[in-house]
Amino acid sequence: MFEQREKRSEVREEALQYLIEAVLDRSDVRCAALVDGASARIVAGAGTPADLKALARVARAVARGDSSLVDAENDVIAREITLPSGTLVIAAIGDRVRRLIEAATAVTRICTA
Repeated sequence: MFEQREKRSEVREEALQYLIEAVLDRSDVRCAALVDGASARIVAGAGTPADLKALARVARAVARGDSSLVDAENDVIAREITLPSGTLVIAAIGDRVRRLIEAATAVTRICTA
């Protein structure tokens, strides 16, 4: 998991933000976010406001295999995370996300602690 992280927090929202920033720093992406699956609201994000808005709009559909909302110029990577409180989607715009499965596991750990 992300045990080499430099930033830590006991506050859930801060911990999620730090995690998303680490995903952005370690990956070949220009934007990364954790999106509420029901409301498409950004829970944590890193990147430009325009990219974050676009990512929030398409994250859930992409995680479910529908790429029809994504234009040809952008690669969107997304994965649903089912929690007792609902569904979150970890998503990014770019070429490659390193350790996405581990990041999803970290989200589950943070949100259920």
